[in-house]
Amino acid sequence: QQGLDKGRAYEYVRSEFGPFDFVLVTGDDRTDEDLFARLDNGAYSIKVGGGQSMANAAVGSPGSVRRLLDALITAKESSLESDRV
Repeated sequence: QQGLDKGRAYEYVRSEFGPFDFVLVTGDDRTDEDLFARLDNGAYSIKVGGGQSMANAAVGSPGSVRRLLDALITAKESSLESDRV
């Protein structure tokens, strides 16, 4: 659809289903910049690969994103386990 980009799509999802406790966005190309530009303060954005970006962090490869997500899952599971004790 003309006039629709990832940033506007995010705004729609946020208005329909938000607010969210945690927002993490990753992207590797120009179309992701529209999304990075529209994120709320407190959201985390990661550019995958080289080049300038509006994201607030960058990693070199998709494998780096997978390792980050694994670390977040491990941290969450550890937190849940310590809450049960």
